[in-house]
Amino acid sequence: MPKSSAPVVVAGYFPPPQTGGTLATERLASLLEDAVPVERLSLQPDGGLGSVAASTKRVYVRATAYVQAARSWRKALRRSDVRAVLWASVSGQPWGHLRDLLLVLPSLPRHRPIFAVVHWGRFAELYTHLWIRPTLKLLVRRMAGFVFLDTALADACRGFIPDGKRFVVPNTPHPVFAAAATASRTHSEGPWRLLFVANMLREKGWEAALHAAHLLRERGTPFRLTFAGGWPSDDEREAFDALVSEYLLDSHVKHLGPVYDPAVLRDLYDRHDALLLPTFYPTEAQPLVVVEAMACGTPVITTRQGGLSGMFDDGVEGAFVPSNDPGALVTALDELMASPERWEAASQAARHRFERQFSPDAVRQQWLALLDGTLPPS
Repeated sequence: MPKSSAPVVVAGYFPPPQTGGTLATERLASLLEDAVPVERLSLQPDGGLGSVAASTKRVYVRATAYVQAARSWRKALRRSDVRAVLWASVSGQPWGHLRDLLLVLPSLPRHRPIFAVVHWGRFAELYTHLWIRPTLKLLVRRMAGFVFLDTALADACRGFIPDGKRFVVPNTPHPVFAAAATASRTHSEGPWRLLFVANMLREKGWEAALHAAHLLRERGTPFRLTFAGGWPSDDEREAFDALVSEYLLDSHVKHLGPVYDPAVLRDLYDRHDALLLPTFYPTEAQPLVVVEAMACGTPVITTRQGGLSGMFDDGVEGAFVPSNDPGALVTALDELMASPERWEAASQAARHRFERQFSPDAVRQQWLALLDGTLPPS
């Protein structure tokens, strides 16, 4: 595909640290650079967000770091050859919105299209703050469009973002997962192999997953449950270990810690029968782990939190369950694992959903259509 000579600037938070947001920004830049010239602009202070936060809790120190960084942003964007800016870190939090308004927005070029990429599941709640409404309207006027991960998340902002400025482009995983979509999987005999991949926050549902494992153990169902994710605190880790002991799950549960290597993650999905993600995380948007699992033909059991309900069809590629309901998790697993034919049908449907909706090629074409002005609004 021939490349346009004018670069697209992807502005946002890049790794390190490796978080869902920084990885999504890097993935967007990497996805586009096969088709168009891409320039990365880091909107975090020198040394990264983590080092600034760790150095002190004083607000003025962090504010000073951002002000200094904003000078370099303005210099980098003071050019005439920028085709468009994809602002991949627009904030959905009140104080983050003010930071964007005072520091980021003045740095962006005035005569080039700027698209705000929203990875915040509750972006619409900004409009509920009366003191933010005037500045939010200013932000909306300045943007050429807002790109959401899901139609429901875009529609939630209908009250303050015009129809012609709301677009939908879904998440896509690391390219290593694209190859997994063509692999053929069959159901294997033996213990059920269950997987949980997420930061080990309570809101991601690890307690419900452990309770469901307790129910499976009590009735004698053979299974193994693997957790992959980093701990937000020692208290959370200790609470997890205590629950594993209380439920007598030491021989059934394994925690791997955080897994960043895409090839290792792909192997994990390939070796497990289902991804469990009983999340009630307040700002859930479109978890990449669900896309990764479907790419590998691993059926998903999750909740309808945030944009999850639009990612697959209930009873086809997996199942939706209420949050904080371990019994519903067990019931969904029983239905999924009722027969090899049922599991294999869900596995194949998951792969097909990925190819159709979330593959790198499919998502790249939508971004290019947005840049060309041919992507229809939500």
